[in-house]
Amino acid sequence: MTSKMEYKLTNNSDSWDKFEYFEPHWEERTERMAKYILPNQSVVDVGCGEMKLLKYLPDNCSYLGIDLQKRNEETVVCNFNKEALPKIVSDVYFIAGVLEYAIDPESLIKQISSNTSDTIICSYCILEDFPQNVRDDLKWANSLTQKDINILFNKNGFQVHNTFKVIRNTIFIAKRQTYIRKFLHFFGVRAYTKF
Repeated sequence: MTSKMEYKLTNNSDSWDKFEYFEPHWEERTERMAKYILPNQSVVDVGCGEMKLLKYLPDNCSYLGIDLQKRNEETVVCNFNKEALPKIVSDVYFIAGVLEYAIDPESLIKQISSNTSDTIICSYCILEDFPQNVRDDLKWANSLTQKDINILFNKNGFQVHNTFKVIRNTIFIAKRQTYIRKFLHFFGVRAYTKF
């Protein structure tokens, strides 16, 4: 990890988990990120919000949302800053506009990596594009560089295969390293499974 990576606890009464706000242009980010999901894959959407991803899923995908509050009957309610993510194995984990709010992003990536059999699709506003004063104003809980994100994925068995920008967000497409993917495929880990 680079020395610039830092985590900070946001205890302000107006912190991110106390209000709900959705930018209309975030849907463009979701649509562009969803292009990396293949037909028939199982998808877990961490911080699913308005569940816009459902609109852009390819055919025959199964979907499960995780959020701070119930969005539909199937939504798993979880505050990843206060509790571990539930053990749900899926082909794809989708994380859009969420990692910035993780008090311990390293732990969150580790949990997601252990539950993902194929691909992690993640957006993050990297420190290179958003200086610390902006991050503080937005109540983001951490400050990671693009290199930091790449290291986190690599450390947890994933290789970043593609990065691109959407609305100043850096999108990371990380694939499970081949030898691990073959092992999971051999044992039939494909559709999401709750433990």
